[in-house]
Amino acid sequence: MILYGVKDIKIGFTGAIINYPNEQIAKRSFTEACKDNMIEFSKHPEDMELWNLGELDETTGVITSKPEYVIGGRDIV
Repeated sequence: MILYGVKDIKIGFTGAIINYPNEQIAKRSFTEACKDNMIEFSKHPEDMELWNLGELDETTGVITSKPEYVIGGRDIV
């Protein structure tokens, strides 16, 4: 399971950790959220970034963490 987090470049990570099966689905969901007026961070999408935080081994519970930038709202808007 791949773990993702949204980072507001002005305040840091928002605290929500989201899991997606692959990067393509994570990018699609982030893109939709940046354009959805019902979601708070869509008010300033240029400040938002999606980060791959690591991977959870569902058998052992071990998280392998190597944070990596995936896409930002500035890439979408």
